[in-house]
Amino acid sequence: GMIEWRLKYLAVSSTVYAGMAGLGAITAGFTAATASGIQFNAMMERSTIAFNSMLGSAGAAADMLGQLYGLSLRSPFEFEEFVTGAQRLIAYGVAAKDVERTLRAIGDAVAAVGGSNDVFNRMSFSIGQMVSQGKITAREMRELAMAGIPAWDLLADAIGKTVRETKQLSETVGIDSSLGVPALLGGIEERFGGMMEQMDNTLEGLKTSAIDLIKQSMGSAEEDLFDEIKYKLMDFRQWMTTFNENARQIGFMGAL
Repeated sequence: GMIEWRLKYLAVSSTVYAGMAGLGAITAGFTAATASGIQFNAMMERSTIAFNSMLGSAGAAADMLGQLYGLSLRSPFEFEEFVTGAQRLIAYGVAAKDVERTLRAIGDAVAAVGGSNDVFNRMSFSIGQMVSQGKITAREMRELAMAGIPAWDLLADAIGKTVRETKQLSETVGIDSSLGVPALLGGIEERFGGMMEQMDNTLEGLKTSAIDLIKQSMGSAEEDLFDEIKYKLMDFRQWMTTFNENARQIGFMGAL
């Protein structure tokens, strides 16, 4: 009798715990999804403000974000990487009209060598430096080569010189970036064009695209909550500002 009762008790207990664990997993999932939506909206808000300042209008900012989102959905890289890359390139002096093409070439090159988000960021940094300083030097080319990008071969082919001649130019007078960067990007697209889209159909690429779509969907779903949180925080900030001013004048206890 006692053994039978204990077995029944254990069976019921395990069922209850399993149910609670399942409920906890579901709750945790909803919580994570909500947080993901809020984070996506916060990132979009920051990016819109940044691009508005960089490009001069809300319309241009919206167009840029739309282009970047379209790129991310056809690549193994996340949307945030394209946003960061675009902001970096514009800050370094790349014209807004050239940003999408530049990022596409960077993405194709990195995808072709099986590179990660880190390599994507390093390459956008190196290209930005070339544009900023007005010439391509051996340092930026070595950075690309260290990241696995066959930059010397690509640039040499594009400007019609041998790798040795290209290296000598970069180590002495440098190569004019207004000519060299478009040539390098053109060489990348000629050799690696479409690699991002091919990689997007791999498991890793599909997972990244799914993550971007989920974040955007949750961002749309949580827009009202996002706005409500913002308004509550604004109210709290105003209350704290008033409280601090009163506390300085009449003391902490009086302000309460």
